Amino acid sequence: MSRLPLSRASGRAGDKVRSVTMAATSLRDFSRQVKAITKKNLVLLVTRHWISTLLQSIVAPIVVLALVLNIRNFAKSRERLGVGHARPIRALVEAIPASQQLILVRPDFLGSDVDTVIGRLAALLPNDKTIRFNSANEARGHCTPNFRGVSNCYATIVFKDSPLTVGVSNNQTWDYTVIVDPIRQYGMTLDSSVYDDDSAIQIYHLPVQLAVDNAITDSNERPREWAYSRTSQQYLNDNLDAWYSRLVIGTYAVVFFLSTLVPVYHTVSFVSGDRASGTAELIDAMGGGPAGRVTGTILALSVVQFPTWLISGCLYQNLLFPETNAAVPIFWQLFNGLAFLNAAIFGASFFTKRIISSIFVVICFCCLGGGAAIMLNRVAETPQVLPLSLLFPQMNYIFSLSHMAKW
Repeated sequence: MSRLPLSRASGRAGDKVRSVTMAATSLRDFSRQVKAITKKNLVLLVTRHWISTLLQSIVAPIVVLALVLNIRNFAKSRERLGVGHARPIRALVEAIPASQQLILVRPDFLGSDVDTVIGRLAALLPNDKTIRFNSANEARGHCTPNFRGVSNCYATIVFKDSPLTVGVSNNQTWDYTVIVDPIRQYGMTLDSSVYDDDSAIQIYHLPVQLAVDNAITDSNERPREWAYSRTSQQYLNDNLDAWYSRLVIGTYAVVFFLSTLVPVYHTVSFVSGDRASGTAELIDAMGGGPAGRVTGTILALSVVQFPTWLISGCLYQNLLFPETNAAVPIFWQLFNGLAFLNAAIFGASFFTKRIISSIFVVICFCCLGGGAAIMLNRVAETPQVLPLSLLFPQMNYIFSLSHMAKW
Protein backbone atom coordinates (compact mmCIF):
# COMPACT_ATOMS: atom_id res chain seq x y z
CA MET A 1 0.00 0.00 0.00
CA SER A 2 2.92 2.34 0.55
CA ARG A 3 4.03 2.13 -3.13
CA LEU A 4 0.78 3.43 -4.64
CA PRO A 5 1.15 7.06 -3.56
CA LEU A 6 4.78 6.97 -4.67
CA SER A 7 3.83 5.77 -8.16
CA ARG A 8 1.07 8.36 -8.42
CA ALA A 9 3.49 11.12 -7.39
CA SER A 10 6.02 9.88 -9.91
CA GLY A 11 3.34 9.92 -12.63
CA ARG A 12 2.32 13.47 -11.82
CA ALA A 13 5.96 14.61 -11.82
CA GLY A 14 6.51 12.92 -15.17
CA ASP A 15 3.46 14.70 -16.62
CA LYS A 16 4.81 18.04 -15.44
CA VAL A 17 8.21 17.34 -16.97
CA ARG A 18 6.61 16.36 -20.27
CA SER A 19 4.42 19.51 -20.21
CA VAL A 20 7.44 21.75 -19.59
CA THR A 21 9.39 19.96 -22.31
CA MET A 22 6.55 20.32 -24.80
CA ALA A 23 6.16 24.02 -23.91
CA ALA A 24 9.88 24.61 -24.39
CA THR A 25 9.79 22.74 -27.69
CA SER A 26 6.79 24.74 -28.87
CA LEU A 27 8.50 28.01 -27.89
CA ARG A 28 11.67 27.00 -29.77
CA ASP A 29 9.61 26.07 -32.82
CA PHE A 30 7.72 29.36 -32.64
CA SER A 31 10.99 31.30 -32.30
CA ARG A 32 12.52 29.50 -35.29
CA GLN A 33 9.39 30.14 -37.32
CA VAL A 34 9.35 33.84 -36.42
CA LYS A 35 13.07 34.12 -37.21
CA ALA A 36 12.66 32.41 -40.59
CA ILE A 37 9.64 34.49 -41.62
CA THR A 38 11.31 37.71 -40.45
CA LYS A 39 14.40 36.87 -42.48
CA LYS A 40 12.28 36.00 -45.51
CA ASN A 41 10.37 39.30 -45.28
CA LEU A 42 13.54 41.34 -44.84
CA VAL A 43 15.02 39.69 -47.93
CA LEU A 44 11.93 40.65 -49.92
CA LEU A 45 11.73 44.17 -48.53
CA VAL A 46 15.39 45.17 -48.36
CA THR A 47 17.08 43.06 -51.05
CA ARG A 48 14.63 42.31 -53.85
CA HIS A 49 12.29 45.32 -53.66
CA TRP A 50 14.56 47.83 -51.96
CA ILE A 51 13.62 50.77 -54.21
CA SER A 52 9.88 50.59 -53.50
CA THR A 53 10.58 49.92 -49.82
CA LEU A 54 12.92 52.90 -49.57
CA LEU A 55 10.53 55.25 -51.36
CA GLN A 56 7.29 54.18 -49.68
CA SER A 57 8.50 53.42 -46.17
CA ILE A 58 11.19 56.07 -45.62
CA VAL A 59 11.65 58.74 -48.28
CA ALA A 60 8.03 59.63 -49.13
CA PRO A 61 6.65 59.90 -45.56
CA ILE A 62 9.66 61.88 -44.32
CA VAL A 63 9.60 64.29 -47.27
CA VAL A 64 5.84 64.83 -46.99
CA LEU A 65 6.03 65.39 -43.24
CA ALA A 66 8.99 67.77 -43.58
CA LEU A 67 7.10 69.80 -46.19
CA VAL A 68 3.88 70.09 -44.21
CA LEU A 69 5.76 70.90 -41.01
CA ASN A 70 7.53 73.72 -42.88
CA ILE A 71 4.28 75.31 -44.06
CA ARG A 72 4.76 77.93 -41.40
CA ASN A 73 8.30 78.72 -42.56
CA PHE A 74 7.29 78.97 -46.22
CA ALA A 75 5.03 81.93 -45.41
CA LYS A 76 7.21 83.31 -42.64
CA SER A 77 7.55 87.07 -42.67
CA ARG A 78 10.86 88.92 -42.42
CA GLU A 79 9.15 91.55 -40.31
CA ARG A 80 11.21 92.51 -37.27
CA LEU A 81 9.67 94.69 -34.60
CA GLY A 82 11.15 96.73 -31.79
CA VAL A 83 13.40 99.81 -31.93
CA GLY A 84 15.96 100.11 -34.72
CA HIS A 85 19.30 101.89 -34.88
CA ALA A 86 19.61 105.66 -35.23
CA ARG A 87 21.11 106.78 -38.56
CA PRO A 88 21.27 110.08 -40.49
CA ILE A 89 18.51 110.73 -42.99
CA ARG A 90 19.72 110.22 -46.55
CA ALA A 91 20.54 113.25 -48.64
CA LEU A 92 18.27 113.73 -51.65
CA VAL A 93 21.06 113.08 -54.14
CA GLU A 94 21.90 109.81 -52.35
CA ALA A 95 18.35 108.56 -52.14
CA ILE A 96 17.04 109.22 -55.67
CA PRO A 97 17.44 106.19 -57.98
CA ALA A 98 19.31 106.60 -61.26
CA SER A 99 16.22 105.82 -63.35
CA GLN A 100 13.84 108.28 -61.67
CA GLN A 101 13.34 112.03 -61.57
CA LEU A 102 12.06 114.58 -59.08
CA ILE A 103 8.94 116.44 -60.24
CA LEU A 104 8.39 120.05 -59.07
CA VAL A 105 4.96 121.63 -59.57
CA ARG A 106 4.63 125.44 -59.28
CA PRO A 107 1.29 126.97 -60.23
CA ASP A 108 1.46 130.43 -61.77
CA PHE A 109 -0.40 132.18 -58.97
CA LEU A 110 2.18 131.41 -56.27
CA GLY A 111 4.60 133.98 -54.87
CA SER A 112 8.25 134.47 -55.75
CA ASP A 113 9.46 132.69 -52.60
CA VAL A 114 8.33 129.40 -54.18
CA ASP A 115 10.77 130.01 -57.05
CA THR A 116 13.55 130.40 -54.52
CA VAL A 117 12.71 127.13 -52.83
CA ILE A 118 12.42 125.28 -56.16
CA GLY A 119 15.78 126.68 -57.21
CA ARG A 120 17.40 125.39 -54.05
CA LEU A 121 15.85 121.97 -54.57
CA ALA A 122 17.00 121.81 -58.20
CA ALA A 123 20.52 122.76 -57.13
CA LEU A 124 20.73 119.59 -55.04
CA LEU A 125 20.44 117.34 -58.12
CA PRO A 126 21.85 117.19 -61.64
CA ASN A 127 19.89 119.07 -64.30
CA ASP A 128 18.42 115.91 -65.85
CA LYS A 129 17.02 114.71 -62.50
CA THR A 130 14.37 117.43 -62.09
CA ILE A 131 11.32 118.33 -64.20
CA ARG A 132 9.05 121.34 -63.61
CA PHE A 133 5.34 121.62 -64.34
CA ASN A 134 2.77 124.35 -63.82
CA SER A 135 -0.11 122.08 -62.73
CA ALA A 136 -0.63 118.87 -60.87
CA ASN A 137 -2.54 117.39 -63.83
CA GLU A 138 0.51 117.71 -66.07
CA ALA A 139 2.65 116.02 -63.44
CA ARG A 140 0.06 113.27 -63.02
CA GLY A 141 0.07 112.59 -66.76
CA HIS A 142 3.85 112.37 -66.78
CA CYS A 143 4.07 110.08 -63.74
CA THR A 144 1.74 107.30 -64.85
CA PRO A 145 2.46 104.12 -62.84
CA ASN A 146 2.52 100.69 -64.44
CA PHE A 147 0.57 97.65 -63.25
CA ARG A 148 3.03 97.23 -60.35
CA GLY A 149 2.39 100.79 -59.15
CA VAL A 150 5.82 102.10 -60.20
CA SER A 151 6.57 105.09 -62.45
CA ASN A 152 9.68 106.93 -63.60
CA CYS A 153 9.06 109.66 -61.02
CA TYR A 154 10.92 109.60 -57.73
CA ALA A 155 8.46 111.99 -56.07
CA THR A 156 6.19 114.88 -57.01
CA ILE A 157 6.23 118.05 -54.90
CA VAL A 158 3.14 120.20 -55.44
CA PHE A 159 3.36 123.68 -53.91
CA LYS A 160 -0.02 125.15 -52.92
CA ASP A 161 0.74 128.22 -50.79
CA SER A 162 3.58 130.31 -49.42
CA PRO A 163 4.07 133.43 -47.23
CA LEU A 164 4.40 135.72 -50.30
CA THR A 165 1.38 134.27 -52.13
CA VAL A 166 -1.63 136.55 -52.13
CA GLY A 167 -5.24 135.64 -52.78
CA VAL A 168 -5.02 131.88 -52.25
CA SER A 169 -5.79 131.73 -48.54
CA ASN A 170 -5.60 133.85 -45.44
CA ASN A 171 -2.91 131.66 -43.91
CA GLN A 172 -0.02 132.70 -46.17
CA THR A 173 2.11 129.83 -44.86
CA TRP A 174 4.00 127.10 -46.60
CA ASP A 175 1.65 124.46 -47.96
CA TYR A 176 2.86 121.66 -50.20
CA THR A 177 2.11 118.00 -50.91
CA VAL A 178 4.61 115.20 -51.56
CA ILE A 179 3.25 112.47 -53.87
CA VAL A 180 5.03 109.16 -54.42
CA ASP A 181 4.18 106.05 -56.43
CA PRO A 182 1.27 103.96 -55.13
CA ILE A 183 3.58 101.14 -54.11
CA ARG A 184 5.61 103.61 -52.00
CA GLN A 185 2.69 105.16 -50.15
CA TYR A 186 2.87 102.65 -47.33
CA GLY A 187 6.27 103.02 -45.81
CA MET A 188 6.54 99.61 -44.13
CA THR A 189 5.55 96.28 -45.68
CA LEU A 190 5.00 92.87 -44.09
CA ASP A 191 8.64 92.04 -44.82
CA SER A 192 10.03 95.24 -43.33
CA SER A 193 12.38 95.32 -40.39
CA VAL A 194 13.14 98.16 -38.03
CA TYR A 195 16.81 97.27 -38.43
CA ASP A 196 16.82 97.74 -42.22
CA ASP A 197 17.48 101.03 -43.99
CA ASP A 198 15.76 100.38 -47.31
CA SER A 199 12.09 101.00 -46.54
CA ALA A 200 10.00 103.43 -48.61
CA ILE A 201 9.96 105.90 -45.74
CA GLN A 202 13.75 105.95 -45.53
CA ILE A 203 14.35 106.16 -49.29
CA TYR A 204 11.43 108.27 -50.56
CA HIS A 205 9.51 110.05 -47.81
CA LEU A 206 12.12 111.32 -45.38
CA PRO A 207 14.77 112.55 -47.91
CA VAL A 208 12.17 114.57 -49.85
CA GLN A 209 10.62 115.98 -46.68
CA LEU A 210 14.03 116.97 -45.33
CA ALA A 211 15.11 118.52 -48.63
CA VAL A 212 11.96 120.69 -48.85
CA ASP A 213 12.22 121.80 -45.23
CA ASN A 214 15.92 122.71 -45.64
CA ALA A 215 15.13 124.58 -48.86
CA ILE A 216 12.41 126.58 -47.12
CA THR A 217 14.58 127.41 -44.08
CA ASP A 218 17.80 127.73 -46.16
CA SER A 219 19.64 125.31 -43.88
CA ASN A 220 21.70 122.13 -44.15
CA GLU A 221 20.32 120.25 -41.17
CA ARG A 222 20.55 116.47 -41.36
CA PRO A 223 18.81 114.95 -38.36
CA ARG A 224 18.91 111.27 -37.51
CA GLU A 225 16.00 108.87 -37.79
CA TRP A 226 15.25 105.46 -36.37
CA ALA A 227 12.42 103.06 -36.95
CA TYR A 228 10.27 101.62 -34.19
CA SER A 229 7.10 99.60 -33.91
CA ARG A 230 4.12 99.75 -31.61
CA THR A 231 4.54 96.15 -30.46
CA SER A 232 7.56 94.03 -29.62
CA GLN A 233 8.96 91.09 -31.53
CA GLN A 234 8.13 88.77 -28.64
CA TYR A 235 4.50 89.87 -28.73
CA LEU A 236 4.37 89.17 -32.47
CA ASN A 237 5.99 85.75 -32.06
CA ASP A 238 3.59 84.78 -29.28
CA ASN A 239 0.60 85.76 -31.42
CA LEU A 240 1.96 83.81 -34.39
CA ASP A 241 2.55 80.75 -32.21
CA ALA A 242 -0.99 80.92 -30.86
CA TRP A 243 -2.40 81.38 -34.37
CA TYR A 244 -0.40 78.44 -35.72
CA SER A 245 -1.43 76.23 -32.79
CA ARG A 246 -5.08 76.95 -33.58
CA LEU A 247 -4.41 75.97 -37.20
CA VAL A 248 -2.78 72.72 -36.10
CA ILE A 249 -5.73 71.87 -33.88
CA GLY A 250 -8.39 72.75 -36.44
CA THR A 251 -6.83 72.10 -39.86
CA TYR A 252 -3.20 71.02 -40.09
CA ALA A 253 -3.62 67.93 -37.87
CA VAL A 254 -5.30 66.19 -40.81
CA VAL A 255 -2.50 67.28 -43.14
CA PHE A 256 0.12 65.85 -40.79
CA PHE A 257 -1.93 62.66 -40.52
CA LEU A 258 -1.82 62.20 -44.31
CA SER A 259 1.97 61.81 -44.18
CA THR A 260 1.49 58.47 -42.38
CA LEU A 261 -0.63 56.91 -45.13
CA VAL A 262 2.21 56.05 -47.52
CA PRO A 263 3.76 53.45 -45.14
CA VAL A 264 0.25 52.15 -44.44
CA TYR A 265 -0.31 51.63 -48.16
CA HIS A 266 3.03 49.84 -48.46
CA THR A 267 2.30 47.61 -45.45
CA VAL A 268 -1.11 46.52 -46.69
CA SER A 269 0.23 45.97 -50.19
CA PHE A 270 3.04 43.76 -48.87
CA VAL A 271 0.82 41.66 -46.59
CA SER A 272 -2.00 41.19 -49.10
CA GLY A 273 0.56 40.41 -51.81
CA ASP A 274 1.92 37.65 -49.59
CA ARG A 275 -1.58 36.19 -49.34
CA ALA A 276 -2.32 36.64 -53.05
CA SER A 277 0.84 34.79 -54.08
CA GLY A 278 -0.02 31.81 -51.88
CA THR A 279 3.02 32.24 -49.63
CA ALA A 280 0.92 32.49 -46.48
CA GLU A 281 -0.94 29.23 -47.26
CA LEU A 282 2.34 27.52 -48.11
CA ILE A 283 3.84 28.51 -44.75
CA ASP A 284 0.78 27.20 -42.91
CA ALA A 285 0.90 23.95 -44.91
CA MET A 286 4.56 23.42 -43.97
CA GLY A 287 3.77 23.50 -40.27
CA GLY A 288 3.71 27.20 -39.62
CA GLY A 289 0.96 29.09 -37.93
CA PRO A 290 -0.77 32.44 -38.27
CA ALA A 291 0.76 33.72 -35.00
CA GLY A 292 4.34 33.17 -36.14
CA ARG A 293 3.61 34.49 -39.61
CA VAL A 294 2.02 37.71 -38.32
CA THR A 295 4.73 38.21 -35.69
CA GLY A 296 7.47 37.81 -38.31
CA THR A 297 5.73 40.28 -40.59
CA ILE A 298 5.40 42.83 -37.77
CA LEU A 299 9.08 42.48 -36.82
CA ALA A 300 10.31 42.82 -40.41
CA LEU A 301 8.18 45.85 -41.20
CA SER A 302 9.07 47.42 -37.85
CA VAL A 303 12.76 47.16 -38.68
CA VAL A 304 12.15 48.78 -42.07
CA GLN A 305 9.94 51.59 -40.78
CA PHE A 306 11.79 52.31 -37.54
CA PRO A 307 14.01 55.03 -39.11
CA THR A 308 10.88 56.78 -40.38
CA TRP A 309 9.31 56.81 -36.92
CA LEU A 310 12.50 58.08 -35.32
CA ILE A 311 13.09 60.83 -37.90
CA SER A 312 9.42 61.86 -37.76
CA GLY A 313 9.66 62.33 -34.01
CA CYS A 314 12.77 64.48 -34.44
CA LEU A 315 11.01 66.57 -37.10
CA TYR A 316 8.03 67.15 -34.82
CA GLN A 317 10.32 68.17 -32.00
CA ASN A 318 12.41 70.60 -34.08
CA LEU A 319 9.73 72.14 -36.28
CA LEU A 320 6.47 71.97 -34.32
CA PHE A 321 7.25 71.47 -30.63
CA PRO A 322 10.70 73.02 -30.07
CA GLU A 323 10.00 73.71 -26.39
CA THR A 324 8.93 70.13 -25.68
CA ASN A 325 11.27 67.45 -24.39
CA ALA A 326 12.52 65.48 -27.39
CA ALA A 327 11.52 62.15 -25.81
CA VAL A 328 7.82 63.05 -25.95
CA PRO A 329 7.38 63.40 -29.75
CA ILE A 330 9.91 60.66 -30.50
CA PHE A 331 8.24 58.01 -28.33
CA TRP A 332 4.85 59.28 -29.50
CA GLN A 333 5.87 58.58 -33.09
CA LEU A 334 7.35 55.18 -32.19
CA PHE A 335 4.16 54.03 -30.47
CA ASN A 336 1.98 55.49 -33.21
CA GLY A 337 4.08 53.78 -35.84
CA LEU A 338 3.65 50.40 -34.15
CA ALA A 339 -0.07 50.99 -33.74
CA PHE A 340 -0.50 52.01 -37.37
CA LEU A 341 1.54 49.01 -38.51
CA ASN A 342 -0.58 46.56 -36.55
CA ALA A 343 -3.80 48.25 -37.69
CA ALA A 344 -2.67 48.06 -41.31
CA ILE A 345 -1.81 44.35 -40.99
CA PHE A 346 -5.17 43.72 -39.35
CA GLY A 347 -6.94 45.48 -42.21
CA ALA A 348 -4.91 43.59 -44.82
CA SER A 349 -5.89 40.23 -43.32
CA PHE A 350 -9.39 40.61 -44.80
CA PHE A 351 -8.16 40.87 -48.41
CA THR A 352 -6.15 38.93 -50.95
CA LYS A 353 -6.03 41.56 -53.71
CA ARG A 354 -3.09 43.89 -53.30
CA ILE A 355 -4.35 47.13 -54.89
CA ILE A 356 -7.94 46.89 -53.68
CA SER A 357 -6.92 46.13 -50.10
CA SER A 358 -4.39 48.98 -49.97
CA ILE A 359 -6.84 51.56 -51.27
CA PHE A 360 -9.66 50.36 -49.02
CA VAL A 361 -7.53 50.37 -45.85
CA VAL A 362 -6.14 53.83 -46.64
CA ILE A 363 -9.68 55.13 -47.16
CA CYS A 364 -10.68 53.66 -43.80
CA PHE A 365 -7.71 55.37 -42.15
CA CYS A 366 -8.73 58.68 -43.76
CA CYS A 367 -12.32 58.33 -42.59
CA LEU A 368 -11.27 57.67 -39.00
CA GLY A 369 -8.76 60.51 -38.99
CA GLY A 370 -11.28 62.85 -40.59
CA GLY A 371 -13.88 61.86 -38.03
CA ALA A 372 -11.49 62.75 -35.23
CA ALA A 373 -10.80 66.14 -36.85
CA ILE A 374 -14.53 66.83 -37.13
CA MET A 375 -14.93 66.03 -33.44
CA LEU A 376 -12.15 68.49 -32.59
CA ASN A 377 -13.98 71.30 -34.39
CA ARG A 378 -16.94 70.60 -32.12
CA VAL A 379 -17.12 69.97 -28.41
CA ALA A 380 -15.30 66.68 -27.80
CA GLU A 381 -15.63 65.43 -24.23
CA THR A 382 -13.30 62.97 -22.49
CA PRO A 383 -15.90 60.15 -22.33
CA GLN A 384 -16.05 60.33 -26.13
CA VAL A 385 -12.35 60.79 -26.85
CA LEU A 386 -10.97 58.13 -24.49
CA PRO A 387 -12.67 54.98 -25.89
CA LEU A 388 -12.14 56.11 -29.48
CA SER A 389 -8.44 56.73 -28.79
CA LEU A 390 -8.09 53.25 -27.28
CA LEU A 391 -9.85 51.50 -30.16
CA PHE A 392 -8.60 53.45 -33.19
CA PRO A 393 -4.95 54.58 -33.47
CA GLN A 394 -5.94 56.92 -36.31
CA MET A 395 -8.15 58.93 -33.97
CA ASN A 396 -5.57 58.68 -31.23
CA TYR A 397 -3.05 60.34 -33.57
CA ILE A 398 -5.32 63.33 -34.23
CA PHE A 399 -6.38 63.72 -30.61
CA SER A 400 -2.81 63.47 -29.29
CA LEU A 401 -1.45 65.95 -31.84
CA SER A 402 -4.15 68.51 -31.09
CA HIS A 403 -3.65 68.06 -27.34
CA MET A 404 0.10 68.68 -27.63
CA ALA A 405 -0.54 71.73 -29.82
CA LYS A 406 -2.64 73.29 -27.07
CA TRP A 407 0.32 73.25 -24.75
